Amino acid sequence: MDIGASYEFEAEQWFRVSDNRHEYWDWLNSLACLVGYHWQNPDANGPGPFRELILYGRHTGTIGAIASAKLVADFDAWDQRARLFKDDAFYEHYALMRSMFQYAATDGAVELRCC
Repeated sequence: MDIGASYEFEAEQWFRVSDNRHEYWDWLNSLACLVGYHWQNPDANGPGPFRELILYGRHTGTIGAIASAKLVADFDAWDQRARLFKDDAFYEHYALMRSMFQYAATDGAVELRCC
């Protein structure tokens, strides 16, 4: 995707991932714990699992097809650990987020909006 460009789309799918921003932020914090991310680590801003969500997921913005496909691969790689990590609600949210990025992974985009 190009910054400032306009795009048309043939179809859209809405995903509601939380009822409020604090619930979503708590889930993002849990996701960061799952993968061992901590903002004070020397490589905190470098590549890693779910970095697109952990670093930018609290803000309004758009995640394009390439980053969506990378996130789907992250969701797949961490799936078994996510199932056992916390509670059913965490994993249900995890699976919903994966399906959202799967929808966009080929030639789409995900627009993140804060509640």
